[in-house]
Amino acid sequence: MIAQSTIRFSKPVTIDLRIATSPRPRVVQPDAATLSEDSTHVPEWHEFEELPFYLHYDAAAREIRAHLAPIPHALPLYGPADFAAAAADTMEDHAARVLQLLGTAPASALQALCDGTELPAMPPRVPREIANWRARAVLELAGLLSSVESALASMDGPEGIIVRHAWQSGAPLARRGPTVSALAPALGLSEEQVDSMFIQGAALTV
Repeated sequence: MIAQSTIRFSKPVTIDLRIATSPRPRVVQPDAATLSEDSTHVPEWHEFEELPFYLHYDAAAREIRAHLAPIPHALPLYGPADFAAAAADTMEDHAARVLQLLGTAPASALQALCDGTELPAMPPRVPREIANWRARAVLELAGLLSSVESALASMDGPEGIIVRHAWQSGAPLARRGPTVSALAPALGLSEEQVDSMFIQGAALTV
């Protein structure tokens, strides 16, 4: 099954693409095996603010890969351990996963994919949601639970009312839901820190 979406970068990324025009335009690796005998690799820098990606589900291998045109190599998103859970994720979730894997230096990671030299490390899947008790436990372990209560009390307007009721109801917390979106900035948490807390919460056993 193939699906399509787009990832957008916080600032444009510049990567070196060598375009071969015969028999049809395509990206080739910058090495002697893929270039003609009398040519050398001359960097051709291309800037991208966003990239489309196609999602490929391999049920036999239990893998999910992202193909980012015009990058020649696929980016592995999930392996067998996470395949079943990740297969139900939305395209927004998969776009977030692509950006997570590209990390804080997406141009370097994309260049590695272009050159076929290395692949980004594959961290655990970030759960789409975790139980409220898991979130509370992780926040208390991090010494942030009292700060959450203070942040909730200080929120004004309809959004504050909704977030307070959601938190107090014990409903599961969605990673990209309004409660987490409102609380994370109030606590000074980065996207990476929130991801880590969701992973930690999902791993708790009782």
